[in-house]
Amino acid sequence: GDCISEQSTTNIDITINPDAAIITGNTIPCEGSDVTIDILNPISGNNSQWIWSTPNGQIITNVPSIEILNFSNINSGSYSVIQESDNCRSTISNNLEIEILNNPLTPIITGTMEICLGDNIILETSDLSNSEYFWITPNGTISQTSNIFEVEESNSSDAGSYQVYTQMGNCISLTSEIFEVVILE
Repeated sequence: GDCISEQSTTNIDITINPDAAIITGNTIPCEGSDVTIDILNPISGNNSQWIWSTPNGQIITNVPSIEILNFSNINSGSYSVIQESDNCRSTISNNLEIEILNNPLTPIITGTMEICLGDNIILETSDLSNSEYFWITPNGTISQTSNIFEVEESNSSDAGSYQVYTQMGNCISLTSEIFEVVILE
């Protein structure tokens, strides 16, 4: 029993799996807005990539974020990601549920198109709760929480084009058609 074998060496490379990603982003974007989902704890390394699971299938990025341009109903749903570095993968991240907020409908102005000089101009649009109304007038844009716009004792400078758009939270409607007011002298 005094046999001694020759020494042998074996190198073992150990790669630690990346941590699961923690993702964040705007979970209630307005229709048509751009949405970015970021990874708060991205891995680093030369061969890093991110494998995203989205409502529209798998997307692979080489940066620790994903951007969805012009967000619409087809983009609503669950997002998650796996971090990969040198062919080692993390477990799947938290799910981020993103549900779209629809923009307010384009407002329609009603009112009297012809009034006498000195009379009040009264214009109205649909009343939306928790909304702000931006009235574009011949004398500038006026912001208010009422859906009724009034100019008391009109003068000739009040004649012209009126439009309105609404904002509910961060979501903004399209601007209404032009409502032309004529002042009879």
